[in-house]
Amino acid sequence: MSDAIKHQQTKQQYGVALLFLITVSTLAVSRYATAADVIDFALGENSICIVDATGKLDCRSNRSLNIIPPDTGNSYTKVSSGGQHSCAITQAGDIECWGNANFGALNAPVSSSPFVAISSSEGHSCALDANGQVACWGLNTNGQTDVPSDNADFVAIYTGTIGSCGTKNSGQTVCWSNTYPYDIIDGQEGIIDMHLPQRSEGDDACVVYEQGTILCYQSFGLSDELDDGPYTKVGSNGVMRCGLKVNGDMDCNLSVQNSAQTTLNTELLAEIEALPALIDFDTRYEYDYHMSFCGVGVNQQLYCLGDSLPVNNLPGEDADLPIPTDLSLSIYGENVAELLWNFNLFEIQGVQGQFRVYRNGEMISQSFANASYLDRDFELGVPYVYQVSYITPGGLEGGLSEPLEVNGEFTNPDNDEVITGPDDAITLSGVVVNRYGEGSLELFWDRPAGSTRRYDVYRNGELIASVPGPSYFDNQINTTNAYQYTIVAVSSNGSIQATGFAQVASSSGLQCF
Repeated sequence: MSDAIKHQQTKQQYGVALLFLITVSTLAVSRYATAADVIDFALGENSICIVDATGKLDCRSNRSLNIIPPDTGNSYTKVSSGGQHSCAITQAGDIECWGNANFGALNAPVSSSPFVAISSSEGHSCALDANGQVACWGLNTNGQTDVPSDNADFVAIYTGTIGSCGTKNSGQTVCWSNTYPYDIIDGQEGIIDMHLPQRSEGDDACVVYEQGTILCYQSFGLSDELDDGPYTKVGSNGVMRCGLKVNGDMDCNLSVQNSAQTTLNTELLAEIEALPALIDFDTRYEYDYHMSFCGVGVNQQLYCLGDSLPVNNLPGEDADLPIPTDLSLSIYGENVAELLWNFNLFEIQGVQGQFRVYRNGEMISQSFANASYLDRDFELGVPYVYQVSYITPGGLEGGLSEPLEVNGEFTNPDNDEVITGPDDAITLSGVVVNRYGEGSLELFWDRPAGSTRRYDVYRNGELIASVPGPSYFDNQINTTNAYQYTIVAVSSNGSIQATGFAQVASSSGLQCF
């Protein structure tokens, strides 16, 4: 969504919270609500994100392309979502981006002045710093990242698929793109808000003037105005055009195309206009004349409506998901321990998600659905508290397991007859890596003395295979990342016979894991 400072300040004055799911019609139009104190939100093509009053960033998605941010531990103030990427501003004023890295969409700039506003579109983003300067990055097919040389005194920033615009403190609008309608908007005075064309075909460019009138432009020229203002904000998705009135009411109309005049869209429009007073909103075209809408109310709620929202669960919702149980830890040496747990994957419908492992309250791993984690930063004799949670592919996290408190001493949870303790385990010899191509390699190692039940193979701390013989073929890698492998030889009675290690650098030679 476009991020005008004026509207961001309004949201901070009122605060925001989201509602729980309520069905409001038999036509599959959904109204959501949840009890989180939200200070910003973003309705993207593939996700919905919120920033709450504590600075926590929470994003959800149920699309095949999951635009979910990494857990950095930072706090945030702003968030904006585009096509296949999203970006947020930290409380320190830095920018973090995640999602698809095509066209440099994740190459966030660095500034000596903190960033205060951000706007993301299909393949690029622009941000505004506290000194009134703009930085843009990403896809640049039409000059949409070519910020003008007179880069000063901006107070708001907006992005569309093929162009960008900013408003200066003088009231003048400056746009950078080599195509219509940016050349028409460029240089205009008195614009207080605007919507720039997004990915959907036929989407409008619309502006709100300081007197509260709205004017919209389509590919074939000037289009009809919304005329029941005065308005403070405008949005469009190619099927529906909406304006937010000064009194908080919504005023919307549908495209005159017959394919847009469906019963479902008419019902959705009526539900939007029936919402309580709003202070902000955004709307997107989904597919085949289906739409989504989210709006922030003065009653401190965020309403999301539509039968094709990009999420099953909104950010801030509590997850009714299975919780890992029966945590145990096997300590293999001074710096290696394996955390195990039970989890019933049959309770999960659809695509399986991942596990998050927490140690002393800090997340140390997010790995795919293997119920184990090899902790290579373990220190013998140091007390730890471990917990594990399950997270869906859409980013919804379930509850934490019961804590497992360990004192850093050797454990044997399976009560096997241990012939060799962890300090007696030998190092596997002859560990060799053969790389066959960009996406595959094979590990070889020598057999240790004695009878071996299996070899457990870990990649970057995650158990990826248990094999009967001294080799493993891995075809799930790439040249961009570096990898560290750990091979644990398990004897016929369950004790640890030997451990081996191998490191594989990235194509650039980096060995970061």
